[in-house]
Amino acid sequence: MDITDNVRLTATNPIIEGDLLISNEVIAEGNYIHKEYKAFAATRCGDKGKCITVLAIADEGHLDFVTKTSIELLKKGIFEEPSNASPYDNFNWKKFLSNKLLITYDEIRGGAKRTQINLCEDGTFKANVRKQGILKQTNPQYKGNMSGTWTAEGIGPQALLSLNFSRKNLTSLSVKLSFQDEQLYADGERFYASESTSCQ
Repeated sequence: MDITDNVRLTATNPIIEGDLLISNEVIAEGNYIHKEYKAFAATRCGDKGKCITVLAIADEGHLDFVTKTSIELLKKGIFEEPSNASPYDNFNWKKFLSNKLLITYDEIRGGAKRTQINLCEDGTFKANVRKQGILKQTNPQYKGNMSGTWTAEGIGPQALLSLNFSRKNLTSLSVKLSFQDEQLYADGERFYASESTSCQ
């Protein structure tokens, strides 16, 4: 599975346990790969023609817990007849974004950038932006460690995320969020969301 244009996960030696296809060894290839992390993958298919795959990444000390939790989630899942209704009709962005880590990576010939934003439920955020090469000139004032407050306005498939920075020399930033084919985008740039470990 391609996670990004530059990162691919490959399950090795998968086994079948009941109605689950499980691989306890997943190899990551590409940019920004932390070798101390391990990955796990499992898939379960229902009788309605749909399958669910869980990909989990954790440090070696937590992988066993993550694996057990992922398998439990898959086993307890219920498959229902697919519906044409959009899952985003009444989507609550504030609830979805609270205590989330938003991540994006971009690498081109001659430059790279990585953005990580922890959005905490109390309305505060911490961000880290790294830029290299020609991508240093993309919004050059927004770089390094930043913090402040955030709000999200919108119910449905689109919302406006506003970041107000603690640093006085940074102007507020508003970003249009949307889901396209079940993928999260911020101003047209692909982002990934996971649970934040930095929010108290």
